[in-house]
Amino acid sequence: MPRIPHSLLLRAYTISPLLPLVLRGTRTLPSAINELKWLREHVDETLGDSCEVGRHQKLRQLCERRSRGEPLQYILGSQPFGDLVIKCRPGVLIPRPETEAYTSFLAQCLIDSTEPTHGQKGEELPQSLSIVDLCSGSGCISLLLHSLLSHNYPHLQILGLDISKNAVALARENLRRNLRGDLKLVPVRDITLDFRVADVFNDADMIYAASRFQNCDILISNPPYISKTHFSKETARSVRNWEPKLALVPEPQSESARGEVAAEDVFYERLLHLHYHIFKSKLLLMEVGDSDQAIRVAEMAVNNGSAYYASMQINGQTYQFILDTGSSDTWIVETGFKCINVNTKAQVAPASCRFNTTFSPESGFTPIPNVNFNALYADGETLTGTYGFAEVKLGGITPIFTCMYKSGVIPPMFSIALNRPSTVSAALSMIVEPDGWIAFGGLPPVTTYGAWAISPIQYVAIGRGYIDGSLPYPQYQFYTITPDAFIYEGSTEISHDPIQWSPLPNPPNSSNVQLDSGTTLIYLPTEISLAVANLFIPPAVYNSAQGFYSVPCTARAPYFAVQIAGVPFVIDPRDMIMDFGDAGCASAISDGGSNPPYVLGDVFMKNVLVVFDVGATELRFRSR
Repeated sequence: MPRIPHSLLLRAYTISPLLPLVLRGTRTLPSAINELKWLREHVDETLGDSCEVGRHQKLRQLCERRSRGEPLQYILGSQPFGDLVIKCRPGVLIPRPETEAYTSFLAQCLIDSTEPTHGQKGEELPQSLSIVDLCSGSGCISLLLHSLLSHNYPHLQILGLDISKNAVALARENLRRNLRGDLKLVPVRDITLDFRVADVFNDADMIYAASRFQNCDILISNPPYISKTHFSKETARSVRNWEPKLALVPEPQSESARGEVAAEDVFYERLLHLHYHIFKSKLLLMEVGDSDQAIRVAEMAVNNGSAYYASMQINGQTYQFILDTGSSDTWIVETGFKCINVNTKAQVAPASCRFNTTFSPESGFTPIPNVNFNALYADGETLTGTYGFAEVKLGGITPIFTCMYKSGVIPPMFSIALNRPSTVSAALSMIVEPDGWIAFGGLPPVTTYGAWAISPIQYVAIGRGYIDGSLPYPQYQFYTITPDAFIYEGSTEISHDPIQWSPLPNPPNSSNVQLDSGTTLIYLPTEISLAVANLFIPPAVYNSAQGFYSVPCTARAPYFAVQIAGVPFVIDPRDMIMDFGDAGCASAISDGGSNPPYVLGDVFMKNVLVVFDVGATELRFRSR
């Protein structure tokens, strides 16, 4: 830290003999002048009519504390936060202006949502709201939300949770001080605000907290997010020496569920898990440190909400792979890969391709000479690379599927059951469900009901390679079937015709679909997707920028089912509207154009157990 110029100290002394002391703590003269003014006001308020000598001695003591770097908020014992004044003491993080800004912004957005707009007169507006504040510290976020929202939400519940007993004790003091009427809060019937000791990384603590709410609307958190290096080298002296490191630098946790997550980001990974799987909140708001961290957290959120992953080991190192039944290849990005913009064809920063971990093939990877890997996806993305051999484990087992059944370890089949986030009832029973199951050679431990539907796997086309014998036959391009019908209001009823089930090429006017766990939505012919969009209340409207039918998140979803081999599989209404964050909500049935095969993605697969019986050349389905 550079020394304060002697000339600046002299200038400060000419203003006030005490100002150089404060200047040593603030480092800038304008800040020192303001802080000396606040310290003097604090002494006048606390000592009242005491003699001038006593007040001066007290003021000098406070200035000396500030000269040693002690934060002004600890000296004064409080910090303004919105319209509130929050008590502060050593051992508990000081509220920041940035935290105040986004808390106020959130509150205003929620208030705006309760104000009738044009065309909404007579509509029922939200009356209840539940909020969980994780890593609540002094309670500033919870208290300000209470102050700003209680007049608009007559049934408001806020719960603040922190691992620090000192923080929870201070938050409760702030609550009591507010409820006495000293500040802006008053007791209101049906409005609850509480603070509890709880560990964000303790499943039992979080499950119990979730059980206190029928529904959790908002999860908000200002977690520890500073790296150890940044803390020791770049944070201000007053922060390092006085504020609690526990509230700033994440403690080391067990191995990340994603494989490799920066130490300073571990809370965000956990918060996303709690958002999706324990609290099942409608909104998650998290404070981050800088734009780089924001990008990493955004990538976590996108991955968490739109794809299913499985942990797989390659040469002893764990990686996260997308579970994609629409792709026949197992691939991983090599360290030092090139990222190319699909539109401009220009090379861009690797971060733009949004891969979390990369693979170094120096050891344990045996390339196959003269065999190249090339893949083209429907969204225009392409991949090129090298084929090779490596030791791969999934679920602790090696080798996997094809090698397993060819060696006689399992029958030639696997099955998939994708789950929605865990419900509160499951949480109360202390059972936290995984995001889904994949079982090799059998069925996963899930409950199913109703009749089984059995459909042969169909070929999309018989190409020249099969005709001239250069490629093995039969060989499937996709896991493709042709449903009997897509059932919705106004659709034509079609009974099952067993004659159409043939593993031969379908006629051009067929509506065959592929089972694709790597795709979120269901993609069907334009006339079907449009008909379903019009059945939402209010109707969904096609959004060309996003490539889906936009629909209000609160819309009423229509009935929709996929009939396979005479068995209708109804899509749960919860899955008919997908929330894509800033992009808005979408109909689960999207426009697949006029060229089959179409796609039954995760929306469909979350409602069924799918058995991929390669040996019997058929797919089997049962409702869940």
